[in-house]
Amino acid sequence: IKRGEELHALQEKPDDPAHLAAIPHLKLADLPPENRNVHKLEGDIGGAPALFHHLPTSGIAYVTLAFDMAALPTRLVPLLPLFSRALLEMGTKQRSYVDLGLLVAARTGGMGASPVFMTGRETRAPLSHFMVSGKANLDRIDGLAELFREIILETEFDNLERFRQMLFEERARQEQHLVPAGHSVVLARLAAARSVAGGLSELADGISNMDIIRDWADNLDERWPDLKADLSAIRDLLIRRDSLLINTTLEERH
Repeated sequence: IKRGEELHALQEKPDDPAHLAAIPHLKLADLPPENRNVHKLEGDIGGAPALFHHLPTSGIAYVTLAFDMAALPTRLVPLLPLFSRALLEMGTKQRSYVDLGLLVAARTGGMGASPVFMTGRETRAPLSHFMVSGKANLDRIDGLAELFREIILETEFDNLERFRQMLFEERARQEQHLVPAGHSVVLARLAAARSVAGGLSELADGISNMDIIRDWADNLDERWPDLKADLSAIRDLLIRRDSLLINTTLEERH
């Protein structure tokens, strides 16, 4: 109780004007009047188009594989969040999901996967890409590339119990998200009626998706053969060289 009272008194005590004056402040004149354009180079990596951005990254390479989702049927969109997790959390032909997680932690600064839905700035047409991203020190870039290859080509989708765990976690995450972020859920629902991209985004991570996730969780044993086949179908439709764009950010000298 005494420590709590001391903390409360400290929090209520006015700040020393000298200390406040020492805090850096930005003025409008300190900010550039226009956005700085990041220089972009275009090339290719292994026959796939690639973009290169040279920025100070302290020796770290940031790589994103963007796969066009135009060929993906709408019925498979609700499964994308679980497909994203499966790539890193279900294991591959070479190793279990535990060993895969340890290897990702040892070789990289993190990897992730997620769908992105946007509206074209000029055409206003829907743009959708499946992003697989990772970062690593430049001396470990070969290890990152090998992990990209392994997770997108060799993930095994036949572990029912592991999928059940991910499915229940996803249901819990979405249900817990409703109360503290109800406003964003409502905004996503409204955006779904305003554009195709908004509708797809809500179907992948909104109330519509939560309803579908709940149904799958309640009937997983019955639905599992179809869900397993759909996970493989998503990979076959998305992971294609002719739909791939590679984006890299690293220092210019590299």
